[in-house]
Amino acid sequence: MSVKRSLLALVASAALGVATLAVSATPAGADYGPGVKYQVTISANMPGRDGGGLWLWFALTPSAAGSNSGTADYAGADCGHGGIGAFPDRGDGLPYTDNGTRLVLGTSQDPIPTGLGPMIVSVPDTYGHTHTVTFELLSPPPGFPPELALPLPGWSSQVQIAP
Repeated sequence: MSVKRSLLALVASAALGVATLAVSATPAGADYGPGVKYQVTISANMPGRDGGGLWLWFALTPSAAGSNSGTADYAGADCGHGGIGAFPDRGDGLPYTDNGTRLVLGTSQDPIPTGLGPMIVSVPDTYGHTHTVTFELLSPPPGFPPELALPLPGWSSQVQIAP
């Protein structure tokens, strides 16, 4: 067998192997725990020397079938370049509610602890991608307004809500 025919046979064999693998592969499925209804991912960033950002991921589990409230497990981080520093964000059992148009994560009694201070986060309750997120800072650091509805000029924010 010539080198050219051997090479063609090797390429054909590899193509058949890849096709077999593609047909037999199962689709990826994420398991974020029993009953998780929504996943919410937030990235909010302010560029510059005194900028910073907040990056959070939530898995929301309704308290009962068809319920508009429940608990969220979350993880993330935030940082402030202007002296606040970096802060890890993580927790389980954070309360959330869905008022029909917005998902509200946290309450004044049980807020999300972050490096900026305790906060409540609100995002649209529609699956998909948006740039709209509201952070209500319950005890904001000096110079921060108590409520930041993003996007603000100079900030960039991304919110992804998925089943």
